[in-house]
Amino acid sequence: MHKSSLTIESCRQHLEELIFDSSSLPNSEVSNPDLGLVGIELEVFAYRMTGNKEKPFTPVRFNNESGSLREVFLKISEDSGGKALYEKTNDPEIGEELLKKIEFPNGDNFQFEPGGQVEIIINPCTDLMEVESRLHFKQSILSKITSEYGIHFTQHGTNPWFGTEEIGLQVKKDRYRHLQNYLDGIGSYGKMMMRQTGSLQINLDLGNTEKTRVKRIVAANLLSPIATALFANSSYTAGKINGLKSYRSFIWQQLDPKRTGILPLKHMDNSWSKDNVLNEYLKFSLKAPLVYIERIPDVKVPSEFTFKKWLKNPFHNHTPDLNDFDHHLSLLFPEVRLRKYVELRSIDAPPEEWQMVPLYFYTGLLYNRKYLEKVLDLLLPLKNEIEELYKTAVNGFENDKLYQLSLEIMKLSIEGFAELPSVFKNEKQTEKLVSFYEHFTSKRTSFADESLLIYTK
Repeated sequence: MHKSSLTIESCRQHLEELIFDSSSLPNSEVSNPDLGLVGIELEVFAYRMTGNKEKPFTPVRFNNESGSLREVFLKISEDSGGKALYEKTNDPEIGEELLKKIEFPNGDNFQFEPGGQVEIIINPCTDLMEVESRLHFKQSILSKITSEYGIHFTQHGTNPWFGTEEIGLQVKKDRYRHLQNYLDGIGSYGKMMMRQTGSLQINLDLGNTEKTRVKRIVAANLLSPIATALFANSSYTAGKINGLKSYRSFIWQQLDPKRTGILPLKHMDNSWSKDNVLNEYLKFSLKAPLVYIERIPDVKVPSEFTFKKWLKNPFHNHTPDLNDFDHHLSLLFPEVRLRKYVELRSIDAPPEEWQMVPLYFYTGLLYNRKYLEKVLDLLLPLKNEIEELYKTAVNGFENDKLYQLSLEIMKLSIEGFAELPSVFKNEKQTEKLVSFYEHFTSKRTSFADESLLIYTK
């Protein structure tokens, strides 16, 4: 029997150390205490052009065959300093090793999602100029792949052309196979999320004081519906207009409410106590069902067998330890995921031209103390409405209240971002944020509206 003294209280303590431990303070290289590091994870779709009017695009397979996504990334990335890292697998279809990622000397890497989405991961940077430069370098590798192999890449919240079965489960990591099996038991949205969605996830420091951390976590959750609507980019899916502006967000909202969504805010107040955050995140994590247990991956876990139940009831002579709890946490997908940093997950993958704007938006609000307070003053009184606004955000700015809030928040973001020091951002980036507001938000539109114009021509 796997012995463990893990309890609800020790799980809470682990979360407290993870989120509020002073050893995870922002990097000392950042001179302004309100600033922090910035990292991103951007998912893009790969495709080939066929020249056939009836079916102009076709998916690119991730396998061991010649010309596959896997092969061309290995070759081109190696020429640019990337190194392939593998993980063991027992799947006879894959062989002994599965490509885990292609890592570069600075820690940036390419990873591959279940539907063959290419995930560009930029390790935490001290300023936005560095993020932008490193992202452009990775995208220059994609451009080289396009020119040499005819594989193209596009950035949307959902795959514009291909359905779930046409895509298939291409990257067969144990984690993905188990997650698909679990989600298949709930409904059809699991396959859609895993194979057809693409996002931009932004990773920011939590802050250098306990109150700052609580404020950033609360503000980030309150901003979730606004960010969803502002940066909506999934109005077209699998060759059809889907009727929404952020169909990606809609898919996530239908997926599994026990492991997704916005952190409950009803107990949040201006005392900024970390207990409120810890209690809600602990409750959320303990009530979520297990997907699978890493130590016994081939043993099916009963439906609705939550982590809390596992703490009380050994399963196949196994009781959980902190590694199991961390694994369970990694399979929770709230809009704001808490680690040693805050992971913001509400954004559809934006068009390349505008891909940095969501970073400007969030840092202008969360990395400027004065504007963080203004966000909380504006949105905290609406905490009981945020869940409903989140639901309606899939329609973009159809809701008048959401649109008016988005206008106010965008103006705050522009002002807050303009005040950030020049060591962190430059004037060109400020101008880009203003340009986004003028081009989209002020006209009550988003990327999704432009996509509709393109795909319905």
